[in-house]
Amino acid sequence: ANAMDVLNAGDNFRPPYASAFRRRGAEGLHEIQDAAVLIAAAANDPLAPHLDRLPADLPPNFTIEKTEGDRAAALARFYEHLKAHPGDPPPPPPDAGTNMQGVTHEVISRDAGGLHWSGSLGASGRPLVLLHEAGGSKRLFGPALPRITTTRPVLAFDLPGHGDSTSIDPPSSVSDYADAIALALGDLGAHDVDICGHHLGGQIAAELGARGLAQSVGLIGAPYWSADLREDLLQNYGSPSLGPVWDGAHMMRAWKLALWEALFYPWYKRDAAHMTPGRPRVEAKTLHQRAVDLLKIGDGYRNAFAGQHAYDIRPALEQSKRVVGFAAPSDALSTREAFAALKLDTPTPLPDDIVEWADTLAAL
Repeated sequence: ANAMDVLNAGDNFRPPYASAFRRRGAEGLHEIQDAAVLIAAAANDPLAPHLDRLPADLPPNFTIEKTEGDRAAALARFYEHLKAHPGDPPPPPPDAGTNMQGVTHEVISRDAGGLHWSGSLGASGRPLVLLHEAGGSKRLFGPALPRITTTRPVLAFDLPGHGDSTSIDPPSSVSDYADAIALALGDLGAHDVDICGHHLGGQIAAELGARGLAQSVGLIGAPYWSADLREDLLQNYGSPSLGPVWDGAHMMRAWKLALWEALFYPWYKRDAAHMTPGRPRVEAKTLHQRAVDLLKIGDGYRNAFAGQHAYDIRPALEQSKRVVGFAAPSDALSTREAFAALKLDTPTPLPDDIVEWADTLAAL
């Protein structure tokens, strides 16, 4: 968990560490007169010996302890202290997670079981629902969300088992993913929507369209394979383990998988004949985000890709009211031939910069 926190932060971990090391630990403590203060650490905490360096003349409202047991025991002691000294009633909470760009970050904790979403329901019009690819997260659409929120309501979900929705096991079927999104939309009161998805997200969008829950279905990439390729993908795509191991080897496997996915399709056929079209996205920031997303889902990515590769999208597309295709840059499933195999019109190309996806997706 600690490694994932640092990877999520990236270079942003530096400023708080720098400020912590620049500040003298006892500075200002004598000015705290009214609050009941507990300064504690588990005995096995590397910082526990430094408790002895605190000033001996601290006011009587201070308690300093080395707690027995591990970190969990120390946290339990802090909980007891806070419960015994509740303080003044807290102020009302701010609007849930709304940032300066008008994008909200929330979690649905009722029937949907803890799905996280970003976006805004403040604008008028039909909500646009955005669903990411297998092993990914809602961060795919993050750069485009602020602009979309100015034109229509928008919801970008972390699929079950993905991103911040890791309290839910990733399903192994597109139908189960669609059930979870349908419950989430019901919880949010979003009953008349357009849904656009990338690869697995597109399959879920089509499944929901076939159920009559989407007015329009958008596919970023055409997730359809021949019978032979489908069987090959089911056998090989989830071969490396991304479950945590003590020496961190799973982190390097996630990075390599992110790189190979960017360069080849399928990733395990690493030769000139299977290079991805166009200019591959191998910038360090892009690979880092993909590797972190893969590490979050861990070995659950096997379920996600198995569900994706086992699903035949064609019946769902035939039952959907309206289907629009979009071609993502350097995407093996975004070729004209891939969409033609699904009997869809030539897809609308999306720009290299995801910020610029906003206007095209908002017009779905």
